[in-house]
Amino acid sequence: MMNKRKSDDPRKYREYIKQETHWVWGKRYQFSVVEQKGSPVVDLQTKKLILRIGADTDIATRSHFLKQWYRNQLRAAAYELVGKWETRLQVKAASVFVRAMDDVWGSCNPQKRTIRLNAALVHKSPDCLEYIIVHELAHLIEQGNDHSLTAVLHNALPNWEAVRDHLNQSTLTY
Repeated sequence: MMNKRKSDDPRKYREYIKQETHWVWGKRYQFSVVEQKGSPVVDLQTKKLILRIGADTDIATRSHFLKQWYRNQLRAAAYELVGKWETRLQVKAASVFVRAMDDVWGSCNPQKRTIRLNAALVHKSPDCLEYIIVHELAHLIEQGNDHSLTAVLHNALPNWEAVRDHLNQSTLTY
């Protein structure tokens, strides 16, 4: 389990209005809302994150839709990485879940062979997601957080400590 302290980060009090800064895969985007009829759509451009949504939507609706989009982005990226690393580590997870988590980046239940990923990982760089996936899959080989697990991590991802340190210096919430 990857522990991290809780945060009172002001970014969790978003209004989902023009000019806010949002992070996707470790990159900063200027957020804007374009009012339109029809189904909501998120458009990720070079430096902009645009939410196209009905004019009468409130903050809760905008928040819900954008968070769902973030989760879908994370699930898609995780699906690819889990497949890649299951093959390399010769392990198989029964399932992978994306959840809002207050105190960890990821967790693994070796008995059930399940992995949980913090939904906020979509805001971090892709190497952070990869590290968490490798770390949690490694628990299917070595259940503790001891030298045996670190040996698996060193072999799989030589730079894992730098990525872990970067994650541990950042906030869990978004």
